[in-house]
Amino acid sequence: MSLLCAFLTFWIERLDQQRQAYAVAAEQLDKMADRLTNARGELDAASAFIAQSPTSLRQFGDFVTRLSLTRSKSANWLVIAYVDNSQSNQTLQRLKQSLGNPNFEFHPDAKSTEQNLFVVQTAGTWESSILGRDLSTTQDIATELNSGQTSDSLRSYADAGTFTTKSPLFPDGRVWVFQRVSMIPNADHEVPPLYVVRGFNINKLKSDANIDPGQDFIFSVKSAGRKMASDGFGQNASNGQDLQTRTVSAEPFLFDIGLSSPPNHNFPRFWILSLLVGLAVTAMAFAWRTGQQAVIKADSLVGTLRETRTALDDSRDREATFFENTGTANCETDAASGRVLRVNKAMCDLFGWSAEEFVGKSFAEFTHADDTDKTQSIMREIRENPDQARQFEKRYVKANGIEFWALVQTKLFVGAYAERARFLTTIIDISERKAMENTKNNLVKELAHRVRNTVQLTASMARQTAKSVKSVGEYDAKFRQRLGALSVAQDVLFDAAWDGADLSYLAKRTLAPFESERLHVGLVALHLPTQHAQTFAIALHELASNSIDFGSLGSGGSVTFTGEILEATENEARRLHLVWHETGIQSKPRTRRQGFGHMMLFTALPGQFGGHALDSRNGDKYTYECWLTLPSQS
Repeated sequence: MSLLCAFLTFWIERLDQQRQAYAVAAEQLDKMADRLTNARGELDAASAFIAQSPTSLRQFGDFVTRLSLTRSKSANWLVIAYVDNSQSNQTLQRLKQSLGNPNFEFHPDAKSTEQNLFVVQTAGTWESSILGRDLSTTQDIATELNSGQTSDSLRSYADAGTFTTKSPLFPDGRVWVFQRVSMIPNADHEVPPLYVVRGFNINKLKSDANIDPGQDFIFSVKSAGRKMASDGFGQNASNGQDLQTRTVSAEPFLFDIGLSSPPNHNFPRFWILSLLVGLAVTAMAFAWRTGQQAVIKADSLVGTLRETRTALDDSRDREATFFENTGTANCETDAASGRVLRVNKAMCDLFGWSAEEFVGKSFAEFTHADDTDKTQSIMREIRENPDQARQFEKRYVKANGIEFWALVQTKLFVGAYAERARFLTTIIDISERKAMENTKNNLVKELAHRVRNTVQLTASMARQTAKSVKSVGEYDAKFRQRLGALSVAQDVLFDAAWDGADLSYLAKRTLAPFESERLHVGLVALHLPTQHAQTFAIALHELASNSIDFGSLGSGGSVTFTGEILEATENEARRLHLVWHETGIQSKPRTRRQGFGHMMLFTALPGQFGGHALDSRNGDKYTYECWLTLPSQS
């Protein structure tokens, strides 16, 4: 259907183009007819002007140039004088007088026998050399401008005629028309017959009518029923087929003009539009049908998309809920720049920045300076192996400058649609755990140190006890007693979480096995460091044990144990002054041995405190004094 409509449109448009071309050719013929009619009028006017008087010849050139009907000032004109040879001298003299004695001479052609045809006046583009020239031997011109040999024929069209010539003297146009003029004679200037000749430039005629080079063209002139000149152009000019013709009557001339329609340079185009419209309608129908099917599919797709969107929204809601409410600090950072993209409230609470302040920060801005290189190294490892999540510990710095330890879990995420890669990170504050670990480590170290000291102390006690006893039983008894004193010190320290011991409480616990109404203790309140407390307890046990074996507690006497703090002076630091004083001793003084007790009382205890000790025996009295330098914090 679309092709049929396009064919009909093409056929109709082609007919319209032919009709328009026919009308253009008709208009062109009308223009050429007007030009020919005007040319005939110009020839009549020029002939009448010359016929007025012989002197008119002098103004001929100016006259024809000013003719109001002249459409081109370049039209060529000739005035030719017919002169009989028998009267040539007298006639030429009179003719020169009429011309005002011009400066050219007449040059009769030697081949001329009976008449001469002299050029006496020109207008247009002629060269001056043609003036005075004899045209009587130019066959095609002389045949028309007959001198008498063809007088019968001349009479039949003597008043007007036309000719064509290939003579190089007549370059402008191919057709020339002429009219014979007889001047009004007078007594002074009798002149021979004259022919006024006007040339037609056929190319100019075609140009003025805007004739296309592709149009066929014929042109002919008749006078007195005789075809006198013709010309033609184009492949059909010779037979006149397919031409519009026009006959222009300009007495005594008849001009026949034939002209074909101008070629159509515009190919029909509206059929293309018709074809496109038809195709568009067909396409629209097809599109409508396809659209109906698409609507059905679209409805199904919309339902699927709605379900997908609902699932996607649910997934996003779950992700947002999980991100915000896991109880851990969560954040997203750009993998390329390391800048924060998103944080949850727990992250803001942990660090002390708002979400607006957080977004855009580089992770290095809140990472401990000592852990920055470590973090960057881990990030590079994750980029090289993005499928694995990494967990590590590092230190951060809060908005207030406080440092804390955190357990970091991070995973590199790259979206399926070329989204920029980002790290999904969870941060858990493990500062308390780290503190507990440090405490544990310190306790383990302290325990190892104390166990080592206890073992060393126990080993020393065993060796020293073994040196001073005489039997295994005695060794066992003494060693157990000394271990008991050490155990008491350990218990007191354990109750105080190994943070030292109170001097009075430690003395009371140590002396509990020796409790008696004859034992009086009076000590100041003082906190002893851990190691000092153990040494003090063992030394105090040695004093009480010796009193049982050799002193007052074993013989019915009494013991007083006191202590006071001596404030610091310019020369000495603050000190603790301890005094163990026994009275009522029944036994005799014994020889002093350098055993374990002596080492603890006079070397270990004062040495650990940076002090000194001494004792004395006076009758039934025994006194032990010790000056112990106290630590600055006690």
